[in-house]
Amino acid sequence: MAESSSNNGSSPITQMAEDHLFTILLLLPIDSILSFAMTCRRFKSLTYSDTIWESICRREWGHASVDALKIKSSAEDTKHHHQLPWKKLYQQVYQLDSVSCHRLSDPDGHEVFPRPRAS
Repeated sequence: MAESSSNNGSSPITQMAEDHLFTILLLLPIDSILSFAMTCRRFKSLTYSDTIWESICRREWGHASVDALKIKSSAEDTKHHHQLPWKKLYQQVYQLDSVSCHRLSDPDGHEVFPRPRAS
């Protein structure tokens, strides 16, 4: 097997069916998936597909969250005819998750923000 792979210049992983690669990729952490994408055009195409990123979002956020996003986006699609790709959505949520919020106050200890009021 190794001999035939070296003769035709490809490794066994490049001969695997996309559905098998897809299953394996879903077991990997995000940084490994992105590294895998950098190895060749075929793998880049596979790892940039909307299907795999929807599955990654389901894995990371849960089925209920993704289903709610799909319902919301399908309602918006009828208005705007545009859906955000799952990879882009994942990137935006990841960036939001890395943002830290701090309570602002002045040196005297007084709050900078107005107090809530009933309206």
